[in-house]
Amino acid sequence: MAMTTVALLGFSLDWLVKRWVVAHLALSESAPLWPGVAQLTYVRNEGMAFSLFDQSPHALMLVGAAFFVLFLMLGFSQCAAGRGLSIAYGLILGGALGNLVDRFISGSVADYVELTFIRYPVFNLADTLICVGVATALFFCLRTPQAPCRPAS
Repeated sequence: MAMTTVALLGFSLDWLVKRWVVAHLALSESAPLWPGVAQLTYVRNEGMAFSLFDQSPHALMLVGAAFFVLFLMLGFSQCAAGRGLSIAYGLILGGALGNLVDRFISGSVADYVELTFIRYPVFNLADTLICVGVATALFFCLRTPQAPCRPAS
């Protein structure tokens, strides 16, 4: 239950922020968010992280959908492994769904968070959810003695 709730909340929040950015900023336009730290900059990303594979948008849709289904099945199979791991899978699924839906609707993903204190690619909330979810899943997988992330032998 925690996995689906977290996934739906993450997806909804990402979707709302993306729609707000698209409605209020022109492509490549920036707006201050936290002076000296971050700003909103609306860009479209046809690739995946860091614009990798931007020449294969249809392949990315298929791969993204396959990974979403894989993590969905993995999340449901691991739901007895504990609340922490369930939340981690929910974060991954919510972020993946946010970018996947955006890619299917627009052919690309709306990115909007630009860190101004370092040189780093523009990203979005869905990317953050995926990264935090993966880090959280690794934490719970590595600290659990019975290793819930590996199939029983």
